[in-house]
Amino acid sequence: MKIDPELIRELVALSDDALWRRIHEMAKTHGIALPEATPPPETLAKLRAAVRGNGTLKIAEAASVIGRYVKEHGGKGHGL
Repeated sequence: MKIDPELIRELVALSDDALWRRIHEMAKTHGIALPEATPPPETLAKLRAAVRGNGTLKIAEAASVIGRYVKEHGGKGHGL
């Protein structure tokens, strides 16, 4: 899968609520149920760091951040 650097820049620039809505929408299209509630700012900061990290997308780290949030707040992470 090719990662579009412009999309990464757009995602990390979104507000917390907008970023979570986009992640929620993307997850839903792949059959992954995430909590509706926007994670706290510190969780989203960790997610942004994983996505932004030195120009590379750290998918495992991003999935881990989301997975921890799902375990704490409900939802079906399906392997996250």
